[in-house]
Amino acid sequence: MVVAMPVSRDVDVQAHERFGNFMQGLATPSRGANEVMVWRTRVAPGGGPPVHKHDHEEVVVIVSGTGSFVEADGSVHAFGPGDTLFAPAGTVHELKADPDVAVEWIACMPTGTKTFREDGEELPTPWSE
Repeated sequence: MVVAMPVSRDVDVQAHERFGNFMQGLATPSRGANEVMVWRTRVAPGGGPPVHKHDHEEVVVIVSGTGSFVEADGSVHAFGPGDTLFAPAGTVHELKADPDVAVEWIACMPTGTKTFREDGEELPTPWSE
């Protein structure tokens, strides 16, 4: 049996702005992904998403730029192109671009993963649909 392998073209993927960042759902249920979601995030210099956590593991691959991955306990980890970051489910974290450098990363997590602020308020992620 031959199964079609669709190609998702960047030009066809809507970018959603949030907190000055631009997110795209590259592989999501509406695009045919059933088990894993893949998001692209583009962050302006000095920017990044708010402190947050997920109900499933998140894996982030840095495509370009430099910045820091900050854990809830205050641990800071510098990152750069080609680095991979792992955030276990429930881990409060923040990713920030360095002041003079834009950052792009790809995030992967199971389909249906939810995102929450540190206080537990759910953050909608329309690019994950």
